[in-house]
Amino acid sequence: MPWKFGDTLFNPEEHSIPWIAGHASPGPLLPDTFMDVGEGRRLGILNGREANHKEGDKIKYGMFSVGLFIYDFENGKIDWVSPEPFIQDSQAKTITFASQFVEKGKGSGVLYAHVDDSFVRAYTINADLIKSLLPD
Repeated sequence: MPWKFGDTLFNPEEHSIPWIAGHASPGPLLPDTFMDVGEGRRLGILNGREANHKEGDKIKYGMFSVGLFIYDFENGKIDWVSPEPFIQDSQAKTITFASQFVEKGKGSGVLYAHVDDSFVRAYTINADLIKSLLPD
């Protein structure tokens, strides 16, 4: 077999972070030329969804949003997950799933996301503003 199961690096059920209480899945790891978060570490995009809840006999699905995480690739672990998302698309009705990042210049890039599984939105992101969301 050309692959084997590795360790689970992050399980949202083991954390009390509301914006990912339902689901979490990794998006792209950002290049260190965009944001350097230390040797052996990369800043990544995390797709998350709030927990579902019942309203009567119907399930109301939690909102999807996009946050950040810091991945230690030397030790294969996630060091930090943002307590809040940094993107919540007000036009998304079901899903926002960030999947691709393109660096455009020093401290600037475009994050592409699938919104409602029906169109792609481009979000311009700024390294200086994102840095203010990171731990010291």
